[in-house]
Amino acid sequence: MAVVTSLLVSISLLFGMVGAGWYLAKSNKTQAIADSAALAGQNVIAGYTTIAQVLDSCVLSMGITGVLVGGAGLVLSAVPGLSAVGAQTVQTAKTILDARSKFAQSANAGLQKLEATLPFLIVKNSADVIQANNGNSFEYSGAAVPFPQVSQSQFMLDESSLDTQKLDDLAAKMGEQSDQVEQAKKEADAALMEGWQADCVDNPYCLYQRAKTLSSISSSNNPWYSSVNDWNFGVPLFRARAYYLARSRAEKPQGSSVEEASKSAARSAFYEYALQTLNKGHYRQFENGTIELDLPSLPANTQELKQTELYTKKMWPVTSVNGIPTMHYSFNCPGASGPSMGLASLADLDAGAVYECELCHFKTSDVGKTPAASTSINNGFEHYWAIIVQASKRYQKAKNQQIEAEEQMKQTAQEGGNAFEEALDALKVNRPKLCPPGAWGCIAFVTRNSSVPQTPVLHSSLINVPELPAGVAISAAVLAPDKADTQNNVLSHLFDGFSLKHEGLLAGLSKQICTIWGSLLMSYSDAYGSVAQITDSFFEKLEGIAGGTIAYMLQNQLVSLVEDAGLKPVNLQARKPVLTNTQKVLTKAGFGGLEELRAKIQSLPTNATTQQVAQAMGVVLINELPDEYFTIADLPIPGTELSIPLNVDVRKLVGLT
Repeated sequence: MAVVTSLLVSISLLFGMVGAGWYLAKSNKTQAIADSAALAGQNVIAGYTTIAQVLDSCVLSMGITGVLVGGAGLVLSAVPGLSAVGAQTVQTAKTILDARSKFAQSANAGLQKLEATLPFLIVKNSADVIQANNGNSFEYSGAAVPFPQVSQSQFMLDESSLDTQKLDDLAAKMGEQSDQVEQAKKEADAALMEGWQADCVDNPYCLYQRAKTLSSISSSNNPWYSSVNDWNFGVPLFRARAYYLARSRAEKPQGSSVEEASKSAARSAFYEYALQTLNKGHYRQFENGTIELDLPSLPANTQELKQTELYTKKMWPVTSVNGIPTMHYSFNCPGASGPSMGLASLADLDAGAVYECELCHFKTSDVGKTPAASTSINNGFEHYWAIIVQASKRYQKAKNQQIEAEEQMKQTAQEGGNAFEEALDALKVNRPKLCPPGAWGCIAFVTRNSSVPQTPVLHSSLINVPELPAGVAISAAVLAPDKADTQNNVLSHLFDGFSLKHEGLLAGLSKQICTIWGSLLMSYSDAYGSVAQITDSFFEKLEGIAGGTIAYMLQNQLVSLVEDAGLKPVNLQARKPVLTNTQKVLTKAGFGGLEELRAKIQSLPTNATTQQVAQAMGVVLINELPDEYFTIADLPIPGTELSIPLNVDVRKLVGLT
């Protein structure tokens, strides 16, 4: 009998332990289902947050891209010969910024539509998870509800259309000025080249060669320059002074006749006049590049001689010949034997105030022949000097016009930098603050109907069949940063299907614009300072920007402005749902305590529908989305006519496949 009693007690204990295990398993399963439902609801918020972050980053990066392209237009406008390209680039910037504005408007509408549907998606997704644990029964029911229950987002993507008119006007103005600079520079360079060639390049002779051949000038006073880059108009002026000094000192009659003596006197007079005239000339170049020069012209013939001091200066001796005032080339003239009557000029002779000597026949044309002979033919010193003088006048005019236009360009470049900075400042709007339904968390509750075990072993006359009363499990989930993810994970697939399909359509500036936009788009994080490096790289790829030019200086100025702009990036750190303390979510929402929540849950009918659950919690369910794909916006590709439809897969958003 004792053995039987012991056996019965052991069996009872065994069945009791099995029943207790069943109780515990059923309770734990209810809580696990509640945890899964909370995570499923919050997973919808994670998907929506990612979508909103991507759209925000697209809007801001498109704005920055547009402004940078506008800046590139300014820089290109400052490059001589590229004014048309610069103007076109600024127009491209306007197109990008207008597309940005339209995209922001459509994205805002799409986000509002999606955000309004979030409570429905959260409830549906969580209820589907609960239902999946029922199998063929209706033992479990419930759903997750979001907190806050309505949107508190301050999330309006910047729809403003940045005004590029100032950039456009300044690019056009700078383009005109750069063309003026280019034209003036061409004229100045051509005049400089012509002057250098006449001075140093034999064709068939040059000033250097004529000075070396026709005078005893030293090599130090007669330098030769192999390149125009090292030469200036001061060189021939210095050379000519030394040349006429040497010719004046060495001048003597080439024969013993009166005629040769007269010719020598004419040459001496011209050389001395030329030296005095050239000593009045000058060449100066100032720090700002402007030129001040005066290479005096010398008379090329008798007619031009009459316009000079050599014609009016009283420098020729006059004697009385039979009582008549007669002018001679010198007192050494055989006809100058009479009393001296002072000095006279060639002008006096031509005016009849004095008379021509019948022995030396010295007159104005004798002096005029000296430069005429060497100016009119290409083996004369004066021939090349005349070429250099004319070239110097054109050079001075063109060079100073170039410098003046460059100064105007610098002023316009400064105005352009200010306009660029204003455009950057316009992008410094307050970043959207995202607080959709569920931003503080999702609270899921699962009600369990009363039940008995279906295992036959627990149905015995030896024990009472265990019955688990109806119960409730509550759980909460929030979003937390996913440290395992990188900033690019949110955006890494944005261009999937685009680059391979359309890459061949992009070339030149369009490709560079897409490249910089992609770089900006992928650079959102706390390391967004790399935008300056991206900008620098973009500008470096612009063609025709030479160091030291106004375009180069403007380029560096714009890069510095971007560095100093301090544009606040979009937070693109990926987030994932994690379980949390339910009371924290309730406190944040100002909902009250768990007892209030339990009371609402217990008031629900058995196997309550999701609509009944939502009504009990005060959640309004709105569904404006299609069953599968929803196009939230069409994303234009900057610099092209292409766009990417941004589709939201609703099934994936709620965790379905």
